[in-house]
Amino acid sequence: MKKIETKSIVLLRHHLKALKLPTMHAECEKIAQRCAADNADHLAYLLQL
Repeated sequence: MKKIETKSIVLLRHHLKALKLPTMHAECEKIAQRCAADNADHLAYLLQL
């Protein structure tokens, strides 16, 4: 699967890096894909993250 760098993913990665949250930085895309497949909302995404 090809990674698509959207504006929101780039911004999210920047903020997670600035906040020094390396685990969340590493997992954010994988969890986003899982939530998209499950039709989960943004609150469910944040809870899983």
